[in-house]
Amino acid sequence: MQQGLLVELKDWMKEQGDPLTVFHEPLMLDAPESWVPRQ
Repeated sequence: MQQGLLVELKDWMKEQGDPLTVFHEPLMLDAPESWVPRQ
């Protein structure tokens, strides 16, 4: 289901003229290892 939603989102963003620029991978709230360390 998640993959289908991502495809829908990317298609919609392309229709809006969004260049799909992503500066970093998303941080998953349930995966602390993906969080950026705070100093």
